[in-house]
Amino acid sequence: MKSVKKYFLFFFLFFMGIISFIFFYKSYKTKSVYTASDYIHIGEHFGKKRDLKRAIGFYEKALHLEKNNLDALVLLASACFNTGQYENSVDYFKKAYNLSPNSKEFLYQMGRIFYLKLHNLEDAIWAMEEYKKFDKNSVNAYITLHDCYAKLGDFKKALKNQQERYDLLISQGLVGPLEKEWDGSEVKNKVILLRDNVGIGDVFCWLRFAKKLKQQGAIVVLEVRKFLIPILAKSGCIDYLIPKGAKLPKFDYQMTIGKMPDLLTKIEGDLKTEIPYMNADKKLIKIWGEKLAQDKKFKIGVCWDPFAYKDAKGVLRENKRAMPLSFLLPLSKLKNVSLYSLQRVNGTEQLESVGRDFNIKIFSKDFDKTNGSFSDTAAVMKNLDLVITVDTSVAHLAGALGVPVWMMLPLVCDWRWLSDEHTTILYPTMRLFRQKILGDWEHVINDVYYELSKIVR
Repeated sequence: MKSVKKYFLFFFLFFMGIISFIFFYKSYKTKSVYTASDYIHIGEHFGKKRDLKRAIGFYEKALHLEKNNLDALVLLASACFNTGQYENSVDYFKKAYNLSPNSKEFLYQMGRIFYLKLHNLEDAIWAMEEYKKFDKNSVNAYITLHDCYAKLGDFKKALKNQQERYDLLISQGLVGPLEKEWDGSEVKNKVILLRDNVGIGDVFCWLRFAKKLKQQGAIVVLEVRKFLIPILAKSGCIDYLIPKGAKLPKFDYQMTIGKMPDLLTKIEGDLKTEIPYMNADKKLIKIWGEKLAQDKKFKIGVCWDPFAYKDAKGVLRENKRAMPLSFLLPLSKLKNVSLYSLQRVNGTEQLESVGRDFNIKIFSKDFDKTNGSFSDTAAVMKNLDLVITVDTSVAHLAGALGVPVWMMLPLVCDWRWLSDEHTTILYPTMRLFRQKILGDWEHVINDVYYELSKIVR
């Protein structure tokens, strides 16, 4: 009996030893021989080679070993941003900020991602307002906050941020204060000089405020780029037009066109005005009416590429408003539809690369030249059934003329389009088609095609 117990104890201890050996061996084999710092260095190696997928994998391993490793969180946030994983990026930046609440850069990056990539206005405001507590000299923070507040209809806070930005630029010597700058005081019988400092579409859009100043009894003088004078002269919103560089008349007040919406928009309703407030030349309307009368199809003018601006180094900026011409191909195949190109500057080279199955009509080279910039465009628009365009000067001209226009907007668009999905208080004849996902023009065109197919038979 003792012998049996002895053998039983021996085999029990033997098996327990084997199990312990297996357990410790597996533990040894699965234990990482790398530290979190090692994984970070390996990830940075792949990051420098632009192999961000592998870099992210190693950063994640580092974070698995040390969940509060700040370097791993920041590197992950950056790598996710550069691979388009914006939700993950902002989550990692948020964790980094929670670990290091005095690191203002994390707040700034979150604010930019929330606004520019996710279009999350409320969270963008939170991040940028917190960031301003650390840095009151960030021009971009004021711009972001202005746009977010304006899109949400809080024009009081939008104006506050715009004014703070303007004061900052003056203090930094980047802009100079205007002599006799208008502060919103009485304008009756006063000469107000408006200075052109914005894009062409902005000039067309904010001309509505020149009209309101004129209605209040002001004498409105506009200093503007010379080539715009012929089309603006037909608006009736300006008393005197002066080309840039010419001698200025005496004035009581002056202001830039870009500041008009800030001073004159207290509530959303202030953006509204009677349409049309721009006009096409009547003779040109008749001439183009006769030329287009032979086309019995549903006539649509299209524009796909806004003017491209350069940065301080002379490099063209990426334009989120631009859409490749090829996306308009389905519209050209609709039965009983004729497309007319209203594209005059950027994007015209794309017409050379489209296939023969893309049916689009192109105007001659003297279009808008012989009669002045936008003069033929305006007259043609009055003879079209519809204008379909991205956010550019053509869209504003169509809206100001009161012609039917469908505008296609990127996910993150200018503040003036506010937040209504399909309508805008700026132009009652305009319908909006917005991206739901950053950079996704395909679904926008699908929506346009679907709505257009209801009209055209």
